[in-house]
Parts: sequence; C-alpha cells; structure tokens
Amino acid sequence: MDDIAVVKIYVQQNPEQEQALLIMMSVEVVTDSAEEIAKRFSDYVSIVRTAMNKFGQLLDYYHGQHQESAASAPRRDEFYFPEYYWIPQIVEEVCKGELAVKALSDEAWLRQQIISRIPAVEAAQEWSAFHIERIDNYGDYKLIVYGFPEPQSIPEAKYGAILLNTQTKVFDYYTLEFSYNGKWVLGRMQGSQHTNYGELESQPDVEAFVDWIFSTGKTPQTITDCERGDTKNIN
Repeated sequence: MDDIAVVKIYVQQNPEQEQALLIMMSVEVVTDSAEEIAKRFSDYVSIVRTAMNKFGQLLDYYHGQHQESAASAPRRDEFYFPEYYWIPQIVEEVCKGELAVKALSDEAWLRQQIISRIPAVEAAQEWSAFHIERIDNYGDYKLIVYGFPEPQSIPEAKYGAILLNTQTKVFDYYTLEFSYNGKWVLGRMQGSQHTNYGELESQPDVEAFVDWIFSTGKTPQTITDCERGDTKNIN
C-alpha cells in the first residue's frame, strides 16, 4: 500500500516562561512495511526539516506579536516624568544653590512637589506611597534612596537613588526599573541621556540596588537619548 507521511506538531505555552513555547514534533506514516520506513527515512527527515522551517516562521511571528503587545503598553507619564526628570531637576537646583541640600531628604515636601504636578487623581493617590527608603552618609557623599509607587508598566522605577558629593555638588542618579517578563533593569540618568546596565540578578530589594550603585566596573549595555529617542548599543 502507499505510505502517507504526516508531520504532527503540538504547541503549548510554557506555564513557567511567558515568552516560551513547548513544542513536540513527530512524523507519522501509514505503511505495512518496516523496510519501506527504512528506505524512506531520509525523506521523513526532509519532511521534518521543512516543517521546522515553517514553524520557525510561526515562532518569529509569535515572538514579534508578544514583544509588540508588551512594548505597546501605554507609558504612564504621571510616573515617568517624576521618576526620570523631576527628581534629577530638583537635585540640579540643589547643586546650583537654588535649594538647600536638606530639601532632598524632606519626604513630605518632595511628595507634595510631585503630586502638585499631576492632574490625574488616581495617579496622585498612588504617589502618596512615595517615601525615602534610606539615607546614608559616606564622608563627602550623601546617598538618598527614594521608594516610588509600585511599578505597573515599563519602564517605571521601583527605586531612585541620588549619590551626591556635598562638597563638589556633583551627583549621579540611579534607577531600578520594571522591564519585560517581570525583570528589573539597572539604569542611570544624566540629563536627557539614559544608560541601561542590564538586569538585576537578585531580587529587587533596596540592598541589592545599593550594592550595585557602589560596585565597580559597571558595564553599560545601551544609551538612549530620551529627547531624540535615539538608542545606541554598547555591548
């Protein structure tokens, strides 16, 4: 009798990895001859290879759709601008002598400054959770870590940290940012330029964040000009 080769592909979304699929592939043939199967084995391999190529196209489409849906989540400017622009602007005012250094540790005043700039009532209510996570002094350096409202969309930050040289009035501003697939990314703002240093390997707690701030050999992965939207890959 004539043999009929059939490729079967079973696809299931991986419950442990949101962006992964479980795939099982098999060739099934109706025949009454073991010798026929052996003789046609190379044909069956070719059939599987063709099926894999077709399915590869399907996977590319699946991943493209997944990334597009994640990336298209609306950015909540009521959180983006305070976390990435307003806080650094306040530090710049301190460095210019327009504000006293103590303003950076005045939790109630900072919270009010942020809320006063937000027209949306719901967002203002979320910002009531703003708090100072910790303050440390290291010689001429002052570290202030802010706890932001719990991130709900990319790239809202869980923490923002100011490392200020109180003598030279030079500062760095770091962020721990919510990213794709529940990951957390380490970042740094300098004016309108944002540097991505890759994912935080441990849990997103303040101690791990501070340890990274004081670590040596930070390696940037990408640099983005937030005003122009240009992104440059470093590694």
